[in-house]
Amino acid sequence: MANTSKYGKYALTAVIVLVAVGAVFFKYKDYVTNPWTRDGRVRADVIQIAARVTAPIVEILIEDNQFVKAGDVLFRLDPQTFENALQQAQASLELSLSQSQASVAQAMANVSSAKSQLDMNKTEYERQQRMLSQNATSRSSVESAKSSYEMSQQQLKSAQAALEAAKAGSKGDPSGATGETGARGRLAQAQYRQAALNLEFTTVTAPVDGYVTNVGLRIGDPIAANQPVLALIDVNSYWVHGFFKETSTAGIKSGDRAVVTLMSYPDTPLEGQVESLGWGIAQSDGAPSTDLLPSVSPTFEWIRLAQRIPVRVRLIDVPDEIQLRVGSTASVMVRTGETSAEPGASQ
Repeated sequence: MANTSKYGKYALTAVIVLVAVGAVFFKYKDYVTNPWTRDGRVRADVIQIAARVTAPIVEILIEDNQFVKAGDVLFRLDPQTFENALQQAQASLELSLSQSQASVAQAMANVSSAKSQLDMNKTEYERQQRMLSQNATSRSSVESAKSSYEMSQQQLKSAQAALEAAKAGSKGDPSGATGETGARGRLAQAQYRQAALNLEFTTVTAPVDGYVTNVGLRIGDPIAANQPVLALIDVNSYWVHGFFKETSTAGIKSGDRAVVTLMSYPDTPLEGQVESLGWGIAQSDGAPSTDLLPSVSPTFEWIRLAQRIPVRVRLIDVPDEIQLRVGSTASVMVRTGETSAEPGASQ
């Protein structure tokens, strides 16, 4: 009886050990099949907001960390200088158009003169032909009259083409004009468009929906053109970067299902989908040091640390109560072989 009890204990112990080994094996297999990392970061497109012109700030319509919609006015610059420039450009354009109208009048006079000359040369050419048939003139006189007639035809065509170009310039389309007048007209029109744009650029608006951050603007601050003054986080561009060991990335494919757990919301796993895997990371060893010699860090020969490869994960159906913040920490598990991500599914 004692031996039976003894063997029963051995059998129970063996069963427990086998179950534990099996659990470890299946857990390890699940880890290998579905790689997991705690090194994840929330990312989003961060737009650097800058003015297109240089001027002091006269109005600020936002506060730090405020939500804005695309097209909302963020701040305005002093428009006085640009209004004056627009008025000058408009005056130059009107003067150019006035000169174009004068060119039209001159071109019309040239056409009328060319027509009169054509009629005269035509009449003379016909008279010379009649006189030749009566042997009252020479063949050379006829040829001379013919040459004058043909030349006047070409002159009339040139005058008519110049008239059409002048008319195009007078209608505010200097692109059709030619010569010095046309060039002045095109320059005046370009200067007017640029002045109008500069005035429009004094109002800075949000290009996308998002949150403005790092707002340190003050009324009167001088703003330099194309120098970023604040950041705008695009709320429609959030994704997660999971940094996986290179030994775990062989089975990860674009389209695989991913489960993301934010450190700030540990009880609400989010559904995601692998978009892509990074093709390169920065190499620290071998980079030139201050004396231009390669900088190489010492390593233990019997230990090789696996590099971390970024895996980009697109989030799917994020609940309204989840507030995503750029740079926050997340854990990422990739369910290799699963390509469908059902909204609301849990890990």
